[in-house]
Amino acid sequence: MRKRTTTKKRNGHTNGDDEEHPAADSTVDLATACLTKVEEWIEETEKYKSAYMNKAKAARVEISGIYASAKDDGVNTKAVKTLVKTRQLEKTMRKAVEALDLDNLASYRSYAEAWDATPLALAAGYIEPTTQP
Repeated sequence: MRKRTTTKKRNGHTNGDDEEHPAADSTVDLATACLTKVEEWIEETEKYKSAYMNKAKAARVEISGIYASAKDDGVNTKAVKTLVKTRQLEKTMRKAVEALDLDNLASYRSYAEAWDATPLALAAGYIEPTTQP
């Protein structure tokens, strides 16, 4: 059972308990230590984030230079950028499918086959229209 702390009211009277509450002090100390450690790690994270962002910025500058050079050489960079995005999406999709377990993979394939036969898939350009005899 917890011990209550002695609190002195403004008029000088106490709440009736004359025992100290060591648990409250230790809890405050523990909370303070926790807060300090978390703040230190947040600062450390900010340092990493800054370093990462600087590296990423350098990579983006390089990529921009590659696109500028290609454009100067007559390459349609909008088409190339679209291909890059498409290939990144396909890679992400492939990884998602590879991560499925056997049961989910079977369901995925079943649903994918059903999807291929829908008018929505045709409208989205996933399948070519077929001529009906």
